[in-house]
Amino acid sequence: MGRFSDFLKRKDIVVSLKRYGIDAMSAMAQGLFCTLLVGTILNTLGTQFNIGFLTASVVTIAGKGYTIGSLASAMVGPAMAVAIGAALNAPGMERPLHRCGCAICGKAREESASGSTPAARRTPPSRRCFPIGA
Repeated sequence: MGRFSDFLKRKDIVVSLKRYGIDAMSAMAQGLFCTLLVGTILNTLGTQFNIGFLTASVVTIAGKGYTIGSLASAMVGPAMAVAIGAALNAPGMERPLHRCGCAICGKAREESASGSTPAARRTPPSRRCFPIGA
C-alpha cells in the first residue's frame, strides 16, 4: 500500500470530499455558467440592441449556423473539462496542448451524452449520461 500512496502523493492526487465534492464541482459550475451565461448575454444584447455582429452567423457546423453567443453556449463541455482539470491540478495544465486535450475530451463527452453522434444514438437515453462501462 505504501507504493500506491507514494504514487498518489507524487501525482498530487488527494481523494477527499473537499477536492472532488467542492473544488471539482465549483470548477464545473464555473465552466458551465461562464459559457451559458456569456452566450445568453451576447445573444440577448445582439437581439435587443440590433447589434449586427452579435446576431450574424459566424460559423456553420454540420449545416447549423452559430452566432457568437450560441457558439459560446455550445462550448459547455470543453469549458467544464478545462476548469475541472485546472481545479484538480491535473498534470500539464499549464501547457496549451494539455488544455486542448481536456477541451476535446469535454466536447466528446458532451456530444456522446446528448445523443448527437451516431454511437450515442445507438445508446439508449437511460445510459447516455454514464461513463463507458458503468
